[in-house]
Amino acid sequence: MPCGNMQPGWQPSATSEVAEKPRYCYSCRREHPPGHPMRRVETRQGYRWRCQATLDAARLGPAARDALGREKSEANRLATRRSMEHYNQYRAPRSEG
Repeated sequence: MPCGNMQPGWQPSATSEVAEKPRYCYSCRREHPPGHPMRRVETRQGYRWRCQATLDAARLGPAARDALGREKSEANRLATRRSMEHYNQYRAPRSEG
C-alpha cells in the first residue's frame, strides 16, 4: 500500500534538493552535512546522491573534473594513511612461531 504521495510507478525526482540529514556523495565519497546542496541522479546501479561541486566540475570539462579527482584522491590517500596508522597502533603484535 503506497503511503503519502507515493503512487504506483512513483520515481524520486532528480532535481536539486537540500538535504535534511547527512547524505553520502558517491562521487567524492564524503558524507555532506544537512543543508549542503545535493542532487539525486540515476545511475546503472540505481539512484545515487551527488554533491553540487562534483556536478559542476563535470560540467566544466575534463580539466576541472580531473583537478577535483586529484584533490579527492589525495584526501582519500591521507584518510587511508591515518586509518592504517590508527589500526597499527592498536592491533595485537604477531607472535613469532
